[in-house]
Amino acid sequence: MLGIVGQGQFAQVYCAVYRRTGRLVAIKQVRHAKEKFSQEAAIHKRLDHPNIVKCHTASSQRLILDYSESGTLRSQLATTFSPLLTPGYLSFSIIKTIIADILQGLDYLHHHGIVHSDLKPENILLTRASPSRLVATISDFGCAHFLDQPNQSTTDIGSPFYAAPERFDGHSSIASDLYSVGVMLYELLVGDRPFSGTPQQLYQAHHAHSLSFPATLSASAQQLLLTALHKEPKHRFSSAIEMLSAFQALEFSSIKATVASSSNVATITFCQRPKPLTVDGITAPVDALIPLPQGCGIVSANSLHILTRKEKLISIARFRQSCWISVSPTGRWFVALPKTNKRKVRGMIGKLYQSGHKWSRAITPTGRLMTSLLSNLIQVIAIDARYFLQIRTAEEATRTYIECFTRRGQFIGELRINQTISQIVPTAMPYQLLALGTTSTDTPVALLINLKPFQVRTLYLPFTPLRIHPLAWGYLIVGSEKILLLDHTLQPVTWLKGLPNSRVIASLDNRRLLLANHATRPSLSVSDTSTLNLGLIF
Repeated sequence: MLGIVGQGQFAQVYCAVYRRTGRLVAIKQVRHAKEKFSQEAAIHKRLDHPNIVKCHTASSQRLILDYSESGTLRSQLATTFSPLLTPGYLSFSIIKTIIADILQGLDYLHHHGIVHSDLKPENILLTRASPSRLVATISDFGCAHFLDQPNQSTTDIGSPFYAAPERFDGHSSIASDLYSVGVMLYELLVGDRPFSGTPQQLYQAHHAHSLSFPATLSASAQQLLLTALHKEPKHRFSSAIEMLSAFQALEFSSIKATVASSSNVATITFCQRPKPLTVDGITAPVDALIPLPQGCGIVSANSLHILTRKEKLISIARFRQSCWISVSPTGRWFVALPKTNKRKVRGMIGKLYQSGHKWSRAITPTGRLMTSLLSNLIQVIAIDARYFLQIRTAEEATRTYIECFTRRGQFIGELRINQTISQIVPTAMPYQLLALGTTSTDTPVALLINLKPFQVRTLYLPFTPLRIHPLAWGYLIVGSEKILLLDHTLQPVTWLKGLPNSRVIASLDNRRLLLANHATRPSLSVSDTSTLNLGLIF
């Protein structure tokens, strides 16, 4: 069990992995309403479609389902389509694939005599099939029913934001599901839902209020939405396939959603001159700065040092050859593996004490560990008190593998991301990584990767990033001319100007930044960020 993914009124959903196969699955565990859950299990047993979440095992209390690491459409709306970072419009190619997947899955449901009755972004799961392709699947059949067994409840209507007018009166049909898809399409194209308010206000709006559209939305897109969101079911699209055909006829150039630009993010100028520190014993460029309980680990290709909170530099270990080096978040141990294409080499596992490094054990890479070292390795990360990760890219560079090993070098398992990654670092949050990558169309993205449970959130960036730096209170995305500060949810806080050029940046504590650079020789400096007046952070 990797952790809980989400929970609702009647059930909890967990992320788990089959030990024998390494396959990720979602476990939906019912807490109440077992009779209703039995109906959901019965419906799942009838379904087999690529755009409907696959059920492997169903019982009266538990469902074993396919796992979707990219979360829900709702979580993607908060990051991928962040209105503060998009270039004035949402990617129609992404919208097109998501809506097409939903309608194809819905067509399959309707042909099998099933009405979903609760379509909303929270119930649309996303999986990244390739760097540029998100696959949408329909999930959560708790409100679903068979066409020959209509649901006439006026309380169990699903989300009122996405409910068709007749759903409030206890009626549901194929047309009701298409109305819900229309609301989601409106939200994707316009950037907001057509109606908002209390349940009573939503009742009035869905029944009587007309739609409003931004001037930038084409006439053809407006007409499609007017049909999908018609108050009378008989005047909507007659089927999911009919709606899909009308949607696919829209041209890319005719779609432009009105969202704010990145200029809405404030800019703060960094004026303070950092205080330089001594760098005795550091001879190679600093590759990483790792925040630790005792200070900050300073990693170069051939050495490991620790800068204490009192700004004292302690030498921990030196190596004869270039190594991948990482220190555990607890500051208790480190791993060093050689950067080499030779097979007969040794690495080191070392234990750390307050005064430095006093114990070590050689580790001889064999099997999977050796294979990873000889492949396209991009990072080694000590993730907790017992395990370290090796992150490598596939030869075709469209997939990234996160492989887990014990401190003795025993392979435990792997996670896969269908995304090109160029840089990846641990964050201040346990079992969380931050990465930079690109899509197949070379669009830069930032990836927030949670390992327990496994979830990947994607943020499309409006500029080309050079480096990423996780801090105690957010993330720095550094470009050639821009520096963007994000909070822990990937939402933009501010643009930074005047920050000294640095190879690596990390938090020494909640207010001080440690900066490492390498012009003609390594340099370290400390800067106090409390003068930046970042009220959202401190």
